[in-house]
Amino acid sequence: MQPPLPNDEPINLVIAVSFGLLIPSRILKASKYGGLNVHPSMLPDFRGAAPIHWALLHGCKTTGISLQTLHPHHFDQGRVLAQTPLPGLDIPCSETITPPELSAFLAPRAAELLVSSLRDRVFSSDAQSQVHTTLLRPAPKIVPEHRHIDWSLWSADEILRRHRVIGPLWNNGASGSSPGLHMRRIIWSSGFQLMPPSFDNAEPGMGRVSGSDPHLYIQTADKQTLRAESAIVEGEVAKSASSAANKANMVDSRSSFMIGSSKYMKLWSPFS
Repeated sequence: MQPPLPNDEPINLVIAVSFGLLIPSRILKASKYGGLNVHPSMLPDFRGAAPIHWALLHGCKTTGISLQTLHPHHFDQGRVLAQTPLPGLDIPCSETITPPELSAFLAPRAAELLVSSLRDRVFSSDAQSQVHTTLLRPAPKIVPEHRHIDWSLWSADEILRRHRVIGPLWNNGASGSSPGLHMRRIIWSSGFQLMPPSFDNAEPGMGRVSGSDPHLYIQTADKQTLRAESAIVEGEVAKSASSAANKANMVDSRSSFMIGSSKYMKLWSPFS
């Protein structure tokens, strides 16, 4: 198959930004100068489909932009022709910024790097790769399992950060009654609020409800307390977090006990 000929003229240069697919090698070979890609990270760090998300998930304070050649067979493995100088760009409000906000911050700076590099004709140079970092953290596509809370391992900061960056988070629950249980997710739709520690030496994943308070308080792996206001059992409307946890059969009644007006119980997956 012949490569396309825009306006019946051969292609000089291919530029891909947030394209998500490999440019066929036949098109790259037909282009006089090959292809370029603008990537929102300091390559080779955060090589992959979701560099902005993973930079925030790692709690990075700085980031950058790379201009690389397009590799015919692999993503983000081209030669870096230009890159943000160290120490990189400060991420504004790094503790609260979201991926769309960081993307909006980087977009004009990426455009400036691309335009200046085109004017300097870096694509026609055989110069060495302009890499300014030795870090090599992957940035794979975000999938549902990245939102699946592991109460035994995740700290409060990890849970709050993941909810901000890729939330809402979830756990496995179930509907029906034994032995006819069916797996259903409980989605922590409202997110969590960090509260003063209130569990003493309880194990991670211990939950607490108090009197008529509809909130659910949960112990994290680093002995912090998170409060959930509401949640959704998959396929149903939002409920108070404590009601949703009961509905999803996440409350292990065998481990529950009372202290004053507060009920403590181990949250678990019926399928774990």
